[in-house]
Amino acid sequence: FLGDIEENEERHQLHSLQNTLLSELLRRKDDYVNNKHDGKRMIPDRLCSKKVLIVLDDIDHKDHLEYLAGDIGWFGNGSRVVVTTRDKHLIGKNDAIYEVTALPDHESIQLFYQHAFRKEDPDECFKELSLEVVNYAKGLPLALKVWGSLLHNLGLTEWKSAIEHMK
Repeated sequence: FLGDIEENEERHQLHSLQNTLLSELLRRKDDYVNNKHDGKRMIPDRLCSKKVLIVLDDIDHKDHLEYLAGDIGWFGNGSRVVVTTRDKHLIGKNDAIYEVTALPDHESIQLFYQHAFRKEDPDECFKELSLEVVNYAKGLPLALKVWGSLLHNLGLTEWKSAIEHMK
């Protein structure tokens, strides 16, 4: 799982994400590549016989796909690459597209409250922070459930810290 590709790519180089991918799938931490072009050659070379499941979250540029999972032939038979993106044009050559529609604001807040507080109306001190999280999740049900569960039973200080990490 490579999460928040766009955000990570802004902070690091694309080859850093390639190193993370190789390290995770080969189960050995190492600096495999020094630049994205080396990574584009090394990923299929090292992984062509491995059956893998790769999740690439928040793909915003064609380069991300090209250099992290250029072609299904890069990986062994039965492999799957799951891509999340808001730009359908980036995944045109993949076999199956499942489009997740964003929840409306009122449903987003209800779903988040259900997982974060296990009730419909939280304490007043958490309402503004809850809206921040819901806004950041952009109506995506999985994000609302995961973040709600993560924040459940945490105090105000932990909430603020977690929200800073989300950004």
